[in-house]
Amino acid sequence: MAINRLKSDGTGEYTSIATWEANLPETLTEPETLDCYVGTTVTGGWQADGRLIERLDITGHTTTATNRITVRAADANRPTAQPGGGFVLENPTSGLYSHGIYSHNNHVTIDGIEAVDLYVSRQAAQVRVDNTGWEIKNCRFSTLATNSISHAVYIYQSSNTEPIYNCIFEATGGRGFHAGSFLYAIMDYCSAFSETNAAFNSNDANFDIRNVVAYSESGSAFITTQGAGSTNCASSDTTAPGTDTVFNVQSTDFENYASGDYTPTAAGALADQGIDIAGITTDIAGTTRNDPPEIGAIEIAAAGPTPPTVDAGGPYS
Repeated sequence: MAINRLKSDGTGEYTSIATWEANLPETLTEPETLDCYVGTTVTGGWQADGRLIERLDITGHTTTATNRITVRAADANRPTAQPGGGFVLENPTSGLYSHGIYSHNNHVTIDGIEAVDLYVSRQAAQVRVDNTGWEIKNCRFSTLATNSISHAVYIYQSSNTEPIYNCIFEATGGRGFHAGSFLYAIMDYCSAFSETNAAFNSNDANFDIRNVVAYSESGSAFITTQGAGSTNCASSDTTAPGTDTVFNVQSTDFENYASGDYTPTAAGALADQGIDIAGITTDIAGTTRNDPPEIGAIEIAAAGPTPPTVDAGGPYS
């Protein structure tokens, strides 16, 4: 396995995603992984607050299920409950049709990446994924674009069996999550939001979604035809699909909706309403999932043990 490091302080093999991409072999003979680190020292396209102003564009490589391409944040740089808490990619272009992340390649894993688009006039999804064998987990994708087709994530004509889990999708004019045809995937523990559009859209009857919350300020939460295995989903209206649904979620069911902290409140509608999913034991930030878990990408951290009472009068005998 070839593992390279992208480090903000310049001590890794790369400081630029574009340079790493240019050095990827046309045909992979082993897995290729880029680990992304951000610290207090920055160089090149990195900003003082840790953002990397760059696109991620993976296309034109011959891969297999074994020899795949992975871009992932180091564990300490995964997204947190608050925006901007980990490794952040910001789309640098003002082109109307420029995606921040574009994967037109088979067998790609995107893990722990926060990708943002601050260009309000964009007419493209912030993240677009085509083809097969891709995997998206522990990510946060956001766009401020006001156009109705500017989705946070657009999955297009992908035949896929890999799961999407522990992700947050935030859109302004478009949909938080929008899936085209031939999806055939599973989504677990995700949170989708839109200010003016549907938060979640998919019409794939083979697509099972579990522990997913969709919240729209002025549109339908879900526009969806889902698989028979869909369960424990929640919506800001009554559109949550499947069984064991939660309806009429409010902004107050999140710790601080206005600031983008979508941690469920302890007494809110999402707390303890999820179903345990084998193999997914932590949330987007690495917090251990409770039993039963919360619905959505963020788990409420379990309270630690109560400390013992110490007699202030003297040492123990």
